[in-house]
Amino acid sequence: AKPTGTKRIAIPLTEDKRQVPTDEFGAKYYWLIDLAADGSLIKKEIVENPFYSKEAGRGLRFVREASVDQVLTKHLGKGARENLIKARIEFALLPPTASLAEALRKAQEQK
Repeated sequence: AKPTGTKRIAIPLTEDKRQVPTDEFGAKYYWLIDLAADGSLIKKEIVENPFYSKEAGRGLRFVREASVDQVLTKHLGKGARENLIKARIEFALLPPTASLAEALRKAQEQK
């Protein structure tokens, strides 16, 4: 469960390395980051998406079930954007070459 008063951010990861943000929102693995109100890191962990399938990523269902407040990803299609807006989940795009360290910095800057 997400701690009260925190912001949870999800970053989809590549399936093989799990150390690099992917350009697929509906990924098999996500980095979940919990931040305090001041932007300080409370917790980060790699979590497998139990709703993942190759045919349909099931990213929205995962971020909803994980109580995510914001998604940081390298790419987000029109349908995914619309679904996140309807679900009231914020999103921001990462640069194509972003590392996990850069993604974490971006998350903390947006507290």
